[in-house]
Amino acid sequence: MKRIGDTCVHEPKTLCELAKALSILSNPIRLRMIAMLAEKPMYISEIARELKIPYPIAHLHLSALERAGFIKGEYKMYTGKRAYIKKYYRVVSFKITITPDKIRDLARGESYE
Repeated sequence: MKRIGDTCVHEPKTLCELAKALSILSNPIRLRMIAMLAEKPMYISEIARELKIPYPIAHLHLSALERAGFIKGEYKMYTGKRAYIKKYYRVVSFKITITPDKIRDLARGESYE
């Protein structure tokens, strides 16, 4: 993954890396999460509630998106009667370009620039 301005450009170097990125984005729940986070940063509980899915399932999907670099989680500390920390997520601007030539080159074992 490289950066061009504020955008992360996912450039897989192997067919396996390309398949992994596409697999992560192939889940409709994950795509909805990206759409929600493109509007505003959100906490996991907000995301789970809005999507009507259990918290552990939301956590599973958000973790996969974060590991792949499509979203970023940041901790925010709250003070008051009781201090606590919450993690909120935001989308990372990204771009993926797939062409038949790129797939051919990856299949041949060449890196695609």
